[in-house]
Amino acid sequence: MPGASADGVKTPPVFRFENQDRRLSVEVLDDDLFHFEYRADGKTPDGAIPTSPMVFKTDYAGVQSLKRDKYRFETSQLAVRV
Repeated sequence: MPGASADGVKTPPVFRFENQDRRLSVEVLDDDLFHFEYRADGKTPDGAIPTSPMVFKTDYAGVQSLKRDKYRFETSQLAVRV
């Protein structure tokens, strides 16, 4: 479940999958919104997925419920398998 930063803002859970030099990060922003980042540069990211001018919002309500098994994530509104 989400943690909190020093200023009290919820930090969304981020899950990472690696295969050789490829990385997939899955960030659960809300019960109906997941954010994905795919990298093939061999670098391992740390923390939240960076925002961009097209995806700039950072004040999401946060996930209320999250179930996870090895490759499946499920909130009250969305299920994703990677």
